[in-house]
Amino acid sequence: MSVQPHPEVRTQGGLVSASPGGRPVTVTVGDVRPIRGATPTTLESVGHVLEEGRRYLIIAISSRTLAGVWHVGACAGYVRPAARSTAFRHWLESLTEPPSGGRVLGAVVQQSDGDDISTWPSVAGARVTARGPVVATTTSDRDGEYVLTGLPDGEYDISVDLPEGRHGLVAPAPFKARLSGAHAITAWDVRVEVAGRVSGVVVDETRQPVAGASVYLNRVQDGRVIDDGPYWRGTSAADGRYAFEGVPPGQYVATIGRPYAPTHARAHLGGDSVILGFADAVELQPMVATVGATILVDGTVRGQDGRLLETEFHVAVVGPFGLYPRSGSWEATNKDGRFRLRLLRGVRHRFTTVDKDGRERLVFDAIADGTPVHLVEP
Repeated sequence: MSVQPHPEVRTQGGLVSASPGGRPVTVTVGDVRPIRGATPTTLESVGHVLEEGRRYLIIAISSRTLAGVWHVGACAGYVRPAARSTAFRHWLESLTEPPSGGRVLGAVVQQSDGDDISTWPSVAGARVTARGPVVATTTSDRDGEYVLTGLPDGEYDISVDLPEGRHGLVAPAPFKARLSGAHAITAWDVRVEVAGRVSGVVVDETRQPVAGASVYLNRVQDGRVIDDGPYWRGTSAADGRYAFEGVPPGQYVATIGRPYAPTHARAHLGGDSVILGFADAVELQPMVATVGATILVDGTVRGQDGRLLETEFHVAVVGPFGLYPRSGSWEATNKDGRFRLRLLRGVRHRFTTVDKDGRERLVFDAIADGTPVHLVEP
């Protein structure tokens, strides 16, 4: 992300303020509420996606298409914990001073859960080198922050060498930075992968390898698959093998995708999931890919008054950790409140209806054996 300085930032709520002219630039970090949701688009909405109790430095930039609108976020502005904002704060303060060369700054962090890298662990002692019109080197501090200053305009190759003794971390790929103009800056957080690895093989019922099968690795938390969380996707090779690289520590379950019946790969000790330590390499038991026999299942949806309802509902396959990821679909009754589905024979399915606000109204499990399914909403 490249950020160009702007002479003045006006916001509501005192989250960020900047003074033009020769007066100092000031930054105020405000408290925010713990509401997660959509990606922020204006400064007014930034308080709805941050976490309570954490301090953030929030920088906004003006929209080129919407006059008076300030954008924040990963693409439009700069949102990060205050602990990793020292270098950026110094750059802000320098905007009222004569230019002293361009800057490349950011943090070196170790891959962890989720997409919010501000929560990932810091990597201290990493050597960051810029090679371009000049060569400059620095070392990341205890918060993972680094900053290269006094750089002339031009294009730079930025490389990162990890500190000695950090077993299990994979050296990050170099990146490029282009600096141009007074107070030029490039902000880049370096993501260092861990060497965790989960691998296995997909076979058919005769134990022959299956090529081209979609395999997923999902995180398990509190005994349930995090279906809407981060996951890895792979495809089995000609010999049926698959491997997920750079997997951080945690509990995971490997599953297979359509057109095969949902199933998961068991760990060699017999568990339904794998618990991966830092930089572990784990081989799972062979995962059997079956198309699965199907059966037609009829059903109805009624209200408490017994009236048949024309409505939508969700149906998915139930596994050892709740619903199998990506096994569900939205279905609908006809105008008479009836439905007919083709489901996997002998497999447990979960039927869910929701209200107009997306809240669950009914959750009902049934094994697909030809018996009609009658749903009654509360």
